[in-house]
Amino acid sequence: MNLLSTMKEIKKAPLISVVIPFYNSLSFLLRAINCLKKQSLSSFEVILVDDGSEEDPTPFIAKEIDIDERFHLIRQPHKNAGAARNLGIKLVRGEYVIFLDADDTFDKRLLEKMSLSAQKYNSDIVLCEASWKNDKTRHILHVNHLSNDFYKTEDLSDDLFQITYSAPWNKLIRTALVKKNQLRFSELQNSNDITFIYTALVLATTISWVKETLIEYNYPNSGSIQAVKDRNPDNIVIALDQLYSNLVHFRKIEKVKNSFLRASLENIVFNLKTLKDTKAKVQLLEAWQKSSCYDLCLSQTRDDLRPQTLNLIEKIEDLRSTFVRNNKKNKHEVMNEKTTFTIIIPFFNDEKYILFSINSLKAQTFLDFKAIVVNDGSTDKSQEKIEEVISGDNRFVVIKQNNQGSSCARNAGILLANSDYVLFLDSDDALCPEALQCLDNAITKYNHPEIITFETKVLNLYSIDNEFGKIRTELLEKHYLRKGEYKGVLNGPDYMVEAVRMHEFRASVCLSLYKLSFLKENNIKFIPNITHEDNPFTFETLFRAKTIIHLNDKLYIRTVRPNSITTKKSSIKNVWGCFIGFTKTQALLSENLLNEEQAYAFQAVSFSLLEAARKQFKNLSDYSLFLSCLPKDKRLAFDKFIYLKENNDIRISQKELKLIQVKRFVFLKVRKFLKALKFG
Repeated sequence: MNLLSTMKEIKKAPLISVVIPFYNSLSFLLRAINCLKKQSLSSFEVILVDDGSEEDPTPFIAKEIDIDERFHLIRQPHKNAGAARNLGIKLVRGEYVIFLDADDTFDKRLLEKMSLSAQKYNSDIVLCEASWKNDKTRHILHVNHLSNDFYKTEDLSDDLFQITYSAPWNKLIRTALVKKNQLRFSELQNSNDITFIYTALVLATTISWVKETLIEYNYPNSGSIQAVKDRNPDNIVIALDQLYSNLVHFRKIEKVKNSFLRASLENIVFNLKTLKDTKAKVQLLEAWQKSSCYDLCLSQTRDDLRPQTLNLIEKIEDLRSTFVRNNKKNKHEVMNEKTTFTIIIPFFNDEKYILFSINSLKAQTFLDFKAIVVNDGSTDKSQEKIEEVISGDNRFVVIKQNNQGSSCARNAGILLANSDYVLFLDSDDALCPEALQCLDNAITKYNHPEIITFETKVLNLYSIDNEFGKIRTELLEKHYLRKGEYKGVLNGPDYMVEAVRMHEFRASVCLSLYKLSFLKENNIKFIPNITHEDNPFTFETLFRAKTIIHLNDKLYIRTVRPNSITTKKSSIKNVWGCFIGFTKTQALLSENLLNEEQAYAFQAVSFSLLEAARKQFKNLSDYSLFLSCLPKDKRLAFDKFIYLKENNDIRISQKELKLIQVKRFVFLKVRKFLKALKFG
């Protein structure tokens, strides 16, 4: 168990301890940390419990919290959220504790409002309202049966478990209540909060209520939780049996029997309705028939049971006879549903980083999108990891192709897309949670432009003390930073003029949103089998676009990591990619559709590619082998591109051919001599 070394222990115990378990949910977690940093109450500590995430989150969290001593990070082997919360309980020092989820968002007044209520009424537990959001809807989760701000629990015994839901995140609990009674979360894969929360409610003497919505609960948009439920359908029954044992142990069962029966049956009905797999439904029913709850039902006469309870029993019997069919849609049906956005993610052997991208989409505040995840012939376990996370979420589709490169993968995504706009996301990058919402607002404001460009953050995935990672991150931060103002709606060529004038042209397709009809009407695709495929694609989109706007918002997260395209050494393929970008620009300019200023801007960018490639070429060793694989016409054009600086016309004469041959001969001889000298 390691605390961040840079953090010092807070001498004075805080008023509130916040415990947040997390597992492979870094993009969500950073958002949650920012919510807590903005809290109006300052007397709190945050215990972040990493439940065995595959990637060490320490450097990212350290960067986010900086020197804020209220935040602590501990790590444990992967044991699920219940075990992570239990570890947090051992370390809390606050008078009150609240258990928040990493993927939720919190009002900046959350801790202040709930602590004021706790102090005013000397409450053992404080409840608040929350909003509930999934991939389709958003609504308020009300605290039921409460009209006053304060209650004694003995007055609520008949409906105690119905006043709120079993989730821990809208409840501030007196720490002494937890520790005195040795309350712990069930260490199950799901339903691990029922026993803890309902037992705490029973043992509490006083409960108060804040009548404000202070939390937005992000119901898992992916099917990762659904998949866990289908694999462990009996977990809910185990949790309810544990609760029953606690109620018996604390001699509370008779006082809350009616409430317990109803809550148990409600949970069984809910799970029967939400389970996807028929076998899982059968397993759940079999487990329930062996449970304490079932025995308690059988021990009651019909007159003993409340109408709500009887109704729930009838529902269970109805579900037993006719199970809800699995409504999971096939790939074709999913793609036929039109959405606002399609996000295209090509990946190849990216199991270490791909979930960072996927989770950033699950965290989006705007929900009307589809994600096409293209497996470009991966041989690792990246697809398995993706399918586990997205299982049951019809917004995600994974397609597989032979290894053909990111150009072909992106083209496949464009072909399948059925949306107003497409956005390209690299498999090791992410979108900020508000990215799609911000883009949707801009689409409406600017009357559906063909292209929207935006800014990016840069995230270093090297260790904090890695010098190369630091330098590369700083360079990219400077490179991507655009301060210029692009006023209103421009056409593509004028946008290029402004970008070149301000030295802010960026070719990355991931920093642009494209109208799908615009791409298809102009037959704009990525050129296969090249690196730097962004260059020719961006050149053509800007050349053809009639409406383009720029947002200064940082909506994208570009990562710097080992062995990525941005950190690998250049090869002849990089030079060839620049060459293709150059020739594409020249072909576009030959259409003579631009004015002099616009043509100059395109040429300026094109020639910068030319010079960059020539500089790279001098240090490359795989030139001859690569060139021998090219058709003769392309080989000659490439030779001219490299050797004839004084003439950038891609056509070639006999005189120029002879000159190229001489220059190539001299170049190779000199390089051979220098190599021999170096190693001799």
